[in-house]
Amino acid sequence: MVLIVKNFMSGFSKTNFLIDINPLKDLAVKSLEKVLTPNLSELNDSWLDEEFYFEWKSNIEQILKRFQNIG
Repeated sequence: MVLIVKNFMSGFSKTNFLIDINPLKDLAVKSLEKVLTPNLSELNDSWLDEEFYFEWKSNIEQILKRFQNIG
């Protein structure tokens, strides 16, 4: 999933270089940070009891880092 986001954003930026994606990037970063916040996100809370919670959380953190490193 991380690779898909990275490739999409890289390809999108190259072919649509006149479009400012920073407002969308900022919204994505804020949203992913909120998803990772305990007791604030039902999504995070629902994963807490799952076997693959740490894998799920790691994937979200990787996507978040990729967005933070764009432009």
